[in-house]
Amino acid sequence: MNIRPDIGTHLRIDAVLTDGERRALLGAVEELHQCIAATGGDVFPIEVRFHSALSAIKVDAGLVLIVTSLLLELAEPEEPLAAIEARLRIAFSALISEGGPALFLCTVFRRIEPDTKAKDPAGAAARMERIRGLNLLAAELSHDFDINIIDLDRGFAHIGGRSLGTDFNLRGDVAVFAAKHVITSTLFAAGLDDFYPRELQDAAKTFYEQRRDSLAPPRIALSASTLHYAQVNEGPRLQIFVTNPAPRRLGDLWLNLKEGRATARETLLAIVRAVRKRLRQRLNRIF
Repeated sequence: MNIRPDIGTHLRIDAVLTDGERRALLGAVEELHQCIAATGGDVFPIEVRFHSALSAIKVDAGLVLIVTSLLLELAEPEEPLAAIEARLRIAFSALISEGGPALFLCTVFRRIEPDTKAKDPAGAAARMERIRGLNLLAAELSHDFDINIIDLDRGFAHIGGRSLGTDFNLRGDVAVFAAKHVITSTLFAAGLDDFYPRELQDAAKTFYEQRRDSLAPPRIALSASTLHYAQVNEGPRLQIFVTNPAPRRLGDLWLNLKEGRATARETLLAIVRAVRKRLRQRLNRIF
């Protein structure tokens, strides 16, 4: 079955994004192309234009999606949240008045690298609070302007920043790969009725979900000790690993450190986690 778009033959995406988000958006467009083509649809051109600011976007004739992100608002020097909200409200109002394009807004992943927290705890706490404020603003803007939310924060939280090898900055191939699929899923979930017939969307979405489950993300380098494995031979070619003993007592932690199965930093973090867990258990008994 070959279904042709009955609205138009060209789609344009205007975007104001960070470098990592730009790569993710281009990947999502390619993913969309492949899914449409695989389900018998005619793949018409999707033009992506990147801009430095929302004010630079001119909505003219044609089918337009606008994608932007609140990660841009973490750039130095930081602007007060009230000023950011006022500026974005003016920008979104202007874009909607020009022709009502579909709007998409990316949230910010709430994670700061542990090393950064250790070096500057106060600065890291302030930045985390700012990220929370920006994500709350995303919900408010979505409600007021009918904006579709590309919830990178929620999507990444299910995977974990450590597994993704990134923090809020969205750096690295694994993080970009994950962001690509959050964007693609959001495009399908929001509906592309102005661009593709409903039956074609449904078929492409089903194909995408099956394809996504079979795709493997790029690998990131993790030490064996991070994954709780220790090398037990010195062979130059074949390396044999065994699992580290699960530390049930302080003595187990010390043994892993002494025998080189864990670094000093990993041992310290394990002790901190154990103390926190014990405190939570005691507080639960009290209250």
